[in-house]
Amino acid sequence: MADVTPEASAPNPTDGVTAGANSDALPPAAWYADPGGSGGLRWWDGERWTEHVSIPADTRPGVTSQGAPVDPAFMHAKAASTGRLVRTLLIFAGPALAISIISHAFQMRWLAENLDAVWRDAEAGRPFTIPVSASGGSFLAAFSQVGLLLCLVTGIYFLVWLGQSGRVAKSLGFALRRSPWLGAWSLAIPVVLWWWPYRATLDLLPESDENKSSVIRWWLPWIGTSIAQAAVVVAAFAAMPDIAISVIAAAGAICALLAAVKARSVIADVETAHAELVRKPVN
Repeated sequence: MADVTPEASAPNPTDGVTAGANSDALPPAAWYADPGGSGGLRWWDGERWTEHVSIPADTRPGVTSQGAPVDPAFMHAKAASTGRLVRTLLIFAGPALAISIISHAFQMRWLAENLDAVWRDAEAGRPFTIPVSASGGSFLAAFSQVGLLLCLVTGIYFLVWLGQSGRVAKSLGFALRRSPWLGAWSLAIPVVLWWWPYRATLDLLPESDENKSSVIRWWLPWIGTSIAQAAVVVAAFAAMPDIAISVIAAAGAICALLAAVKARSVIADVETAHAELVRKPVN
């Protein structure tokens, strides 16, 4: 499915095939009103009319109930812009999440050891704070707070990118298991967040795309990160040895770094696949 928005300055060939001998004066390649009088649009390749004609509005994928054609190229441009932002944020969000997981392990250990005192303060209505030393030091404590905020922002923009890319995939005729935005919001829905986002991301790529395997290479480390974060809490309150908690936290940190790297690859693969399809003329 390609951009079929007609240009204002359409070619006016005298023979219905080429626009003239002066190639410098020819308009750029785009969709224009069909000079053959079909009432539709015909693809101009920059030098001559081609055989590619737009599909009627009532049969074109991505057409609204009112018949107004959706512009996949425009939607792809928006998704690609969001994707570039997310890929940049992931460069910092991956390490930030890794450090936050390590700091979180220190905090959970302190909380488990001081649970009685914390509970008494809570019952008395007194506020309590986790000391900086319990967060692994001042650097880890400060970085973990900033890192969590960065991860939140990155997650929101990733959700937006997933929804936008889902709309592009739908307009290209892909068979989506769920609506684009339901697939995106599933990242924040309990229980289904364990597999719906994976399915939604997988649906963004054509069935024959060789990069589909990149999705699982992102998803497994991401799931590993989530499991490690929960396991740190369980290990701390189960009074497991510090070495066990440290190993779990380190595994979670490694998974966070891998997930960030692989997520950037997935975004790039989706952008490439969609870019090729939205530029392809309609037959």
